[in-house]
Amino acid sequence: MSVNRKHPKYLEYLQKYEDLVMRGREETESVSASGGKDGPLAEVHRKYMDELKHLRQAYSYLFAEDTPDD
Repeated sequence: MSVNRKHPKYLEYLQKYEDLVMRGREETESVSASGGKDGPLAEVHRKYMDELKHLRQAYSYLFAEDTPDD
């Protein structure tokens, strides 16, 4: 999947993406890694992956499926 970096809304998307990543890292660092797949760290990861999914959906017009070379 590729992104249209020339689109006027790309910088807005990028800023929101970078903010989301930074918040996720900060929260990850403050949470215990205990508990395995159902622990607090996994909850944080799921939370931010869900937010990332919503962000990409909101800016879906920036993304295009890559097509294989024939």
